[in-house]
Amino acid sequence: MQQRCSIYDNDWIRMRTQDGRIYFANRATGCSQWSMPTELYRSQRVKFHGVGESLLMPSAAKALAGVDCVTNVRGIASASLIEDLIEQASLLLLDTHGLLRKRSSLHLPTYQDVLQVQIISARGLRNADLFSDISDPFASCTFVGKEEKGSLRTQVTKNTLNPVWNYIGHLTNFDLGETLKFTVWDSDDSNPNIKNNVLTNLLGASGLDDGDDTIGAVDVTVHSNNCDGIPREYELIDNQQKKGADPSFITLAFSLLSWPVINGVITDPSAQGQ
Repeated sequence: MQQRCSIYDNDWIRMRTQDGRIYFANRATGCSQWSMPTELYRSQRVKFHGVGESLLMPSAAKALAGVDCVTNVRGIASASLIEDLIEQASLLLLDTHGLLRKRSSLHLPTYQDVLQVQIISARGLRNADLFSDISDPFASCTFVGKEEKGSLRTQVTKNTLNPVWNYIGHLTNFDLGETLKFTVWDSDDSNPNIKNNVLTNLLGASGLDDGDDTIGAVDVTVHSNNCDGIPREYELIDNQQKKGADPSFITLAFSLLSWPVINGVITDPSAQGQ
């Protein structure tokens, strides 16, 4: 039979299990617990001169002192230590935006959004090689109306109208909602000065006939709905394609990454330590 003995005049009572262990039950709520309720706790520690009562409730005591009951902080040094621990723990609290508080005092890096662009493949391209075998396609990516912000270019794939590049590039100066132009070219080996300079073709129209020929282009606005890493096909516009010919497509994927800014430089995490 359980022994019941009431302490203090409130709804909490102290009880014993059959094997003699003490627990506490609340007659009003019906809940029970092993640790002493805060309402029943009375400190028995002798106060030092000039030092007030220093208590840790069970939740704080478990985190900071390794015990799961109400705990006295003994002595001035221990009280100061607990205050230091609480201050250090507060530095790690997350605010509503998920950013660390007091970031500067912890010397943590800041992060910059970076757009990862995957130029995966194309299919159904027009053959732009009139006097040789088949086109040697490559693709480029530039900002629409803002070519100076950066560009990307795939490798050349020889003799195919269905190239697979599996190219991955990154644009560090990008904001969601901006539009990118993707152009597929037929590489002209006869003009190396232009072959290796996509922007020369993009910005100098007079050089197109003598250099790499365009065989399709498309403008893509990157927003939250398509910036999820999922490959999607986009139809290419080819003004030189014969009327009634099947359309051509390019497969792209976009992902928004966060790269650390170290010493003022946006750094690819995968390149660190190499």
